[in-house]
Amino acid sequence: MPYLDSALRTLHASPAILSLAALLLLLIIAMQILYFVRRVMMFWFRVVMRLVFWGVVGVLVAVVWQRGVERTVGDLVHWGGEVGEVWAREYRRWEGVGNQGGGGVNGGLGSGKGGYGRTNAGSAWR
Repeated sequence: MPYLDSALRTLHASPAILSLAALLLLLIIAMQILYFVRRVMMFWFRVVMRLVFWGVVGVLVAVVWQRGVERTVGDLVHWGGEVGEVWAREYRRWEGVGNQGGGGVNGGLGSGKGGYGRTNAGSAWR
């Protein structure tokens, strides 16, 4: 009982400690709420990602079922070749952009002459 009495006298004499305790309690409650919201968001994110994954697996199985393994693999090889060709063309184009400006730290980018090489309006792919 004397400990409780001395604690109450200290709290009455210095309300700053009580304000600090209330602020700490509010901080703890806010952190618990944010933790709960994070857990709920992560649950729904995982549910959506699982649905997307199994949806893609289902679509792939349906494509293979409908077209057959041979035609599906042939299509994938063809699409892979197209993607590789586009990537190589864009890589060569951006290598040219980097080499156009001449000197400078950034290889000509922002070197005062417009700096970025050809714009999309003058690109070869249009």
